[in-house]
Amino acid sequence: MKNGGLVDKFIGDCVFARWQAGAEDKKTIYRILNAAVAIDNATKNISHDFPDVTENIRIGVGINTGAASISAGQDHSAIGDAVNLAFRLESATKVIGKDLVMSECAYKDLPSTYWSTSELHIRVKGKRDPIRIVALNFDEVEKIVNET
Repeated sequence: MKNGGLVDKFIGDCVFARWQAGAEDKKTIYRILNAAVAIDNATKNISHDFPDVTENIRIGVGINTGAASISAGQDHSAIGDAVNLAFRLESATKVIGKDLVMSECAYKDLPSTYWSTSELHIRVKGKRDPIRIVALNFDEVEKIVNET
């Protein structure tokens, strides 16, 4: 919430957060990345602060932007293709071995110096063609956040 987002729901060990912004709002991606870094830092603190946790807790973040239907269903959640793709991207972090995966529509508002050499194409369930993504580790994301 400190970064303008809203926790939409908890699904098992997953947190679905969303931001509401118009297409002209190019700063939303920076707020999203800042929230991801903050969650990563909080997760690292859990691993250090609780000696009963024997393994480091790691998170994966999938980021997609696009239109979604809000207040859908009994839980008033967001639904739609943009939401589904965000979940697929989070799952891709495990396969790719990176902390954060962003779709092209999410990273296009960042200066190309942050992504031009990191683009990949992956196949995800529900999409006929491969999608263009950028996969980063949290130290790279933190650099983006700190430079803005």
